[in-house]
Amino acid sequence: IPQIVENLVQSIIGNKGHFDSGILATPLILEALTQYGRKDIAFTLMNQRDYPSYGYVLEKKTTTLWEYWDGKLSHSHPMYGSVIRWFFKALGGINPDPQQPGFKHIIIKPVICGDLTYTNTGNNSIYGKINSNWEIIDNTLYLNVEIPENTTASVFVPVESKDKVIVNNKLAWGKAVFSKVDNNRVVYNVTPGKYEFVAENIGSMIKKVRVSTPQITPYDTLFLKPDKATITIRSATRNAEIYYTLDGSAHDKKSKKYDGPFVLHDNTVVKAAAYKDGYLPSFEKTISVNFADPKINGINYTVYEGEWDKKPDIDIITPVSKGKTYRFKVKDIKKREDYIAVIFESYLEIDKDGKYTFYSRANDGSVLYIDDKVVVDNAGYFGRKTDKGAIRLQKGRHFIKILYFENDGSESIDVYMEGLGMAKQAIPPYKLFLKKSD
Repeated sequence: IPQIVENLVQSIIGNKGHFDSGILATPLILEALTQYGRKDIAFTLMNQRDYPSYGYVLEKKTTTLWEYWDGKLSHSHPMYGSVIRWFFKALGGINPDPQQPGFKHIIIKPVICGDLTYTNTGNNSIYGKINSNWEIIDNTLYLNVEIPENTTASVFVPVESKDKVIVNNKLAWGKAVFSKVDNNRVVYNVTPGKYEFVAENIGSMIKKVRVSTPQITPYDTLFLKPDKATITIRSATRNAEIYYTLDGSAHDKKSKKYDGPFVLHDNTVVKAAAYKDGYLPSFEKTISVNFADPKINGINYTVYEGEWDKKPDIDIITPVSKGKTYRFKVKDIKKREDYIAVIFESYLEIDKDGKYTFYSRANDGSVLYIDDKVVVDNAGYFGRKTDKGAIRLQKGRHFIKILYFENDGSESIDVYMEGLGMAKQAIPPYKLFLKKSD
């Protein structure tokens, strides 16, 4: 489990690849991150506006939960996807004792994280109301707990030593007895009643929160020359300062400071990060702003219809439509919803001789050809399985063809390439041409 948590952390930090976990798994992910000491990342997953996070989904103006963070599958998938349990179990810290289920014995173990200054949580158990509310004022924690009749509880106060805790019992019959210090938490065994635990100087117990990752807009937008792109960068953290570069270089506080929208006219890699005193720097955000020349760039596509349970034989099917697009995205073209196949054809420009790796992730299947050679064969019905293949290419333009097909359900295809100093990325539209030579 610790290794799984670390993999999740690396997926979230700094745009390191696709976070291939459904939203449905988020409550368990949050609890695993919290349990294994990465509550800061759990908080980030909840609080930031960048992919992947609930904030990212909210930024898309959604009214339902998606099945996956990128929105490429079901957009109405709420079952088991709620994170409310994390609010109660982690932030409020209200947990049943597995040895005495049904809240006969209650575990109050709140998590202090991020820049949260208070929580109010309660649970109506079969024995009565359980409350766990905390507030931080001037570096002092005030934890108010209510334990119902006919139960007992263990209260974990997030502070290093018993000397830093004052216990105020608000009901005469309640009793709190010091038990132990457990991993920087002072534990008290309590009987039914109302209590206030006051812990001073808790600043060292709170991990610094990161500034929210900047959002760069427009995102995933293709511009056709001579159009221009007006770029806006913002962070959800109030009063954060944003610094950015436009040449692909790393950012720091010596980079250009963002002071308002700016205009781009050509292909540009924008990197940005946000800073604020008392916070950790944000994770880096990187986007590619792509331009294409409609006179020379593009991909010809052909759409087919039919019914199949494996890779269709295009040679015996009559095409139903043809057109031009600029990206290998099935959602960019007009077609019916199910049982369709699409042939994409273009010429890929290679800048340097060398070995290049291509990736394809399709729902349901795809085959990628370079100069009529199969490079990636993802033709089985495997859902969103990713396959890859490598090929040596010489400088110049090479014929690229992709067969995509699906039966029913969601439809999507993602095509990436990397090699010779080129980081893994979607194939840039400005490198795709309608002809082998101009």
